Amino acid sequence: MLLIYACVNKNDIPASVHEFSFNNWNQNDSVHFRTDIRDDDSNFEIVITVVHNQYYGYPNLIFGLTIISPEGSERNFDFEIFLKDEARQFTGERKGDIYEYEFTAVQKTAFFSEGEYVFVLNHFMPFETLEGIVGLRMKINKLK
Repeated sequence: MLLIYACVNKNDIPASVHEFSFNNWNQNDSVHFRTDIRDDDSNFEIVITVVHNQYYGYPNLIFGLTIISPEGSERNFDFEIFLKDEARQFTGERKGDIYEYEFTAVQKTAFFSEGEYVFVLNHFMPFETLEGIVGLRMKINKLK
């Protein structure tokens, strides 16, 4: 697992990146992002980017996000996003040999405790291995 932090805006929390081995996301491969949050007065949005290549064979991707607070409480979100349109063309932004599909997973949330939060992503597709998923990126933006 490769975990990279990069800061975009001083009000945002650094982005987290996970790259999959051999561009495959297996059902037993939970992706964990750990982020220290020290602002319990603001609202944030959570943005997820799915990075894939032309070998991803399905029109959609079903997956879940679990947010675990420093105290251990959990919030769960389920998503179905469409990486291909009706003409079976990829909908994400093409960057060379890969596509990036970015969406706002949580439009408005607050973190009521300061400390380390864990964000866990799991795919719920009916296939054990999803070929063509290169990586996932998550960023947390402070709302104005």
